[in-house]
Amino acid sequence: MNNKLNTNTQSLQTCVSGSTLISECDLSIRTKKLFENAGLKTVDDIFENRISDLMKYRGFGKRSLIELRGFLMRHNLSFDND
Repeated sequence: MNNKLNTNTQSLQTCVSGSTLISECDLSIRTKKLFENAGLKTVDDIFENRISDLMKYRGFGKRSLIELRGFLMRHNLSFDND
């Protein structure tokens, strides 16, 4: 029996799905607060927006976008509209 696990650059502890709460993500407190203030609670909520929509949220700028893209890359996720 083969006991080899798929280690696809993520550990079980850092797996992210659409239903993952943003508050549980490895994002800065500032970015988490920004999404909370915008009414976004889950990763799915982020993906319901286009990048241009996210840029309209107060406080969401280049630095937030760079952080979000890094987070998505670490978890093998990306925007379809990117």
